[in-house]
Amino acid sequence: MAVETVEETDPATWGRIQWAAFGVGFEAGCFRGYEACRRAVEAHNAALWEDCSRRVRAVAGSPSHAVLRKRRGYDAPGPRPGDYLGGPVDWETGRPMRLQKVAS
Repeated sequence: MAVETVEETDPATWGRIQWAAFGVGFEAGCFRGYEACRRAVEAHNAALWEDCSRRVRAVAGSPSHAVLRKRRGYDAPGPRPGDYLGGPVDWETGRPMRLQKVAS
């Protein structure tokens, strides 16, 4: 008979057969696990880059800082209405208080 049964195989040969089968299975399992992990990481990174590129495109399409300053009136000469000019301010009206000079 060309094929031996397990009972007919000596223990040393049977151990080598098991070890070889374990090695083949372990290598195949590691490779499949590695491939699955690599695909998951690539999908995760693609999602992160998509979010980042969406934000960059949104910023790139927005007006520049100089244009925004001009729109908001920062380049206009003098203070804008409602700007705090320093000094004490009346609590109720929000207008600057006139200081009275104390006679010495």
